[in-house]
Amino acid sequence: MRDQGTLVVPQAYAAYRAYAQRYAQRLALALQTWQTLRTRHAGRHLRGRRAAAARGAVLFNAGLFFECHEFFEGIWRRAPAADRPCYQGIILVAAAFYHYEKGNLHGARVKLAEGIKRLRRCAPARVGLQIDGWLQRLDPWLARIARGEPGRPLEAHEIPALTLDADPT
Repeated sequence: MRDQGTLVVPQAYAAYRAYAQRYAQRLALALQTWQTLRTRHAGRHLRGRRAAAARGAVLFNAGLFFECHEFFEGIWRRAPAADRPCYQGIILVAAAFYHYEKGNLHGARVKLAEGIKRLRRCAPARVGLQIDGWLQRLDPWLARIARGEPGRPLEAHEIPALTLDADPT
């Protein structure tokens, strides 16, 4: 419901207020980041596979892990065989962070370990993304989850950023 431009959560859904607010903030961040990327690149070098990589990275980095999983799953299904392990790895990592935020440490650990395993088979900048750098940011997460650190919603600065490879020249 809306009240003068403000989203009002009915009392029956009050338990979901924090989730809805977090989701709205993450969606706004993703949209703002995507617009900034498009403006910065002005269509140059942000087409085809590179644009898809950018869209997926924006979703992950904003904390929209389920959406990132779904987005890359669509790409994975059409990808050449050589690229599939990379996409599968990204999909599994996104699922791992989704599980972590929901408090499912077993699911997070299993998905993250398998995702990292698949990503290690990728070339450093396969599919338009810097996989090696991401792996370095993901390794500490595997250790944290293995130690049993309780799952919880993450702040934007805690998310291990998935970055594009260098602009082609």
